Amino acid sequence: MFLYYSRTTDSIFREWRRTYTATGLLLTVMWVTKIYTIVSLHRRRHRMAAEGVKAANRARMEALGRLAGGVAHDINGILQIITGAADIMLRRPETSSEQERLCGLILKNTKRGSVVTRRLLSFARRDMLKPTEIDVDLLLKEIAELLDPLLGKLVKLNYIPSSMDLPRIRADRSRLETALINLATNSRDAMPTGGTITIAANPDFERRMVRIDGSDTGTGFTPEALARATEPYYSTKELNEGSGLGLAMAKGFVEQSGGALDIQTEQSVGTTVSLWMPMSPLPGGNGQG
Repeated sequence: MFLYYSRTTDSIFREWRRTYTATGLLLTVMWVTKIYTIVSLHRRRHRMAAEGVKAANRARMEALGRLAGGVAHDINGILQIITGAADIMLRRPETSSEQERLCGLILKNTKRGSVVTRRLLSFARRDMLKPTEIDVDLLLKEIAELLDPLLGKLVKLNYIPSSMDLPRIRADRSRLETALINLATNSRDAMPTGGTITIAANPDFERRMVRIDGSDTGTGFTPEALARATEPYYSTKELNEGSGLGLAMAKGFVEQSGGALDIQTEQSVGTTVSLWMPMSPLPGGNGQG
């Protein structure tokens, strides 16, 4: 009888253990499924929120573009009338030297106004680009030579050639030059007591991009300013000292070219603005041949 009792107890124990194992496994699967569902829902909500923010930003940029375009056209029309009137006065033989001087000032400042309206129109309609094959190393050397006398005696400019052969990129050369000059000007203005600007470029063959970096040892951005840095017309400079279009236009140009703009900054240390430009798709333009 004792033997029978032992066998019965042993079989009950084995049955209980099988049941317990199956129940535990089922509960584990249920918990994993629940956690996975919660994580998936959270990621989906986060993704939808991010897409909503991007859509809102696109709509805002389009609205700003339409507004900028309308304002630029109106101002451009006025500037043309002023320029024409000043030019006519200069052509008249009876115009005095003082009138000539004043007309010269008018023409000089209307030209400056025309530059601003061209920037506004460029931002508003994203002008058609004229991409060409660009030797990045050669371009940056030329930009460095151009910028060196323009940045002033307090600013030191360094160009660091890449340790690797830089592939060519395909982009609108004049627009890229303008973007780099604007970034260098921003860096200079962020270093009122002097500092260093460093220009460098490196390839990323995995992403098929060339990263052009412009770094400074300036004041850096506050978190609030960084969040708005690429917004049109936003500027940290004093009134009448900046249009607030430099970074916005650079970002628009780079994205229109198929690249991206990235900003890394630390207050009282400096800022690095990176332009990610796509490599040339043409044979021989990938820098690996």
